[in-house]
Formats: sequence, C-alpha cells, structure tokens
Amino acid sequence: MSGPRILVLFHSTGGATWKMAQAVAGGAAEAGAAVTLKQVPEIAEAPAIQGPDYEAKRASFAGVPVAEPADLAACDGLALGTPVHFGSMSGALRVFLDRTAAMWFDGALIGKPATVFAGAGSGGGRESAILSLWALLGTHGMTIVPLGLRAAEVMDLSTVHGGSPLGAGTVTRGPGDRPSREELAMARVQGAALAETAAALARGG
Repeated sequence: MSGPRILVLFHSTGGATWKMAQAVAGGAAEAGAAVTLKQVPEIAEAPAIQGPDYEAKRASFAGVPVAEPADLAACDGLALGTPVHFGSMSGALRVFLDRTAAMWFDGALIGKPATVFAGAGSGGGRESAILSLWALLGTHGMTIVPLGLRAAEVMDLSTVHGGSPLGAGTVTRGPGDRPSREELAMARVQGAALAETAAALARGG
C-alpha cells in the first residue's frame, strides 16, 4: 500500500512560512507520505497589505504551483501554513478557504486530518491564528492534528522560537536565521505526525 497523499498548502509574504512549509513537507515525506506543496493564489489587495515590492519578496517560491479548492478533497491529509495578520490567518488564505463552501455542503472533508503552522514577525498572535483555522477546519468536520509535545523543542525555553503545542511556528524577526533550526525541527515533526495520522485513518486504526 502506498503512503498517504499529503497536501502542504501555504501562503507566505516574505518567505518564512514557505521555509516552514518545506520542513513540514520533508517530515511528512520521511514518514512515508506522497507530498505535494502548493500555495494559495495571491489577492488583488496584496500591494496595499504587503507593500509595492511584494512580488520581489515572493521570488524564492514564485514557481510553486497554485492550488485549487479541489486539491483539498483529493488529498488524504492537509497541512495549512499562514503568516499572522492581526491575530488571524492571512486574507489570501481566508479568501481561498471561503471557496470551499460547496465541499462543506457535501461533507467532502469530513474526517480528513489537518494540521496548522504559522509565522509572525513579532511572535504575537500565532496561537490565535492557528485557532482561527482550527475553527474553520472543525466546521468542515476535519480531524485536527496538533503538534502537542511530540517535539522536544516545544518546551525548550533557552531560545526564542515560535512553536507551541498547537503547532509549529516561526518568529520571523527573532534573532539569527529564521526560521531557526528549532522551528524547522518542530515543523518536520508536525509533518510526520500528520502523515502518520493519515495512514492510521486509512488503515482504520
């Protein structure tokens, strides 16, 4: 039996959430999943939200395929990554997910495992952003997979990091390279947890 099909879907405005998405995807692949990385379409308001140079900030991941709502129904597990905008998900991700109303009516996503990761410049609002997405996923009837304490880095207070039991995250304006080694490690563990949960659900276990 082949591994579960995992979709890592992200919106990134400066590249940090994209790097986290790659780590989530890597962890899922190491756990035996077939992984697809996609990004949500940018919205027309991007220059006003992100600045006129928003396209230059996106250059490193501009070639990543753009998702359609149908991609959510086609996967066995979903990882969602978002920058934090005023304590919630980004507008682009919200617009994309608002297009899943027909799936909600049809119950197309019921039971499908999903996990969330986030990035915030100041570190504030990460958990509320994750919870805002949990509410949407729960309305779809999806099975939410938090990071919990699977990664030892979650409880490491010796370094600034954006992770929590709710999900991996990055403090994009923190010291040193961002995402940090610890933040990427948490993202990989979270990706593996999603893949393992999707495989267990597929087995009926």
